[in-house]
Amino acid sequence: MQIIYLLKKIKKLPIGDYFHIMKNQRSRFLKVTISLDGSGKITFNIEDLFEAFGDKQFLKDATQLGAMRDGFALQLFDMNNIIILFQKQKFNLIMALLPLSLLQFAMRSSNLPIYWRVYSLLLCFWLCYYHYLTIKARDKKKIGLTKNKKKCFVLFYRSLL
Repeated sequence: MQIIYLLKKIKKLPIGDYFHIMKNQRSRFLKVTISLDGSGKITFNIEDLFEAFGDKQFLKDATQLGAMRDGFALQLFDMNNIIILFQKQKFNLIMALLPLSLLQFAMRSSNLPIYWRVYSLLLCFWLCYYHYLTIKARDKKKIGLTKNKKKCFVLFYRSLL
């Protein structure tokens, strides 16, 4: 926990409750096109998620964030979905779902040895840091941090800024 507090203090990273971060991210995935790179060339949107997972309820439900059923975020960021995406070779979606799927895997897997929990969390934080660096290096003419109609994309993990 000291490492997390140190990151928050030095880097001023808003590290919050992982469950609410998952709900916020799911809500963003449903509403906007997400860019995974700084140039806006590697993107995905809700149609890509429907193509990968089919007509799942955790994708169809569009209730507001405050009324969102908790299970929908947990179902979206599940390691079983990562396996499905690997089988379908949907690497853009893997990069989008993997950080929070690893976080959930580490936090909720009761039978997982501590070594694998720590390893999953380290990988999760490394991927989040990668997305943070992408946000900092983005092409601001193409990629916005909010839903701005003048900009083409809303960047992934905007809440890291």
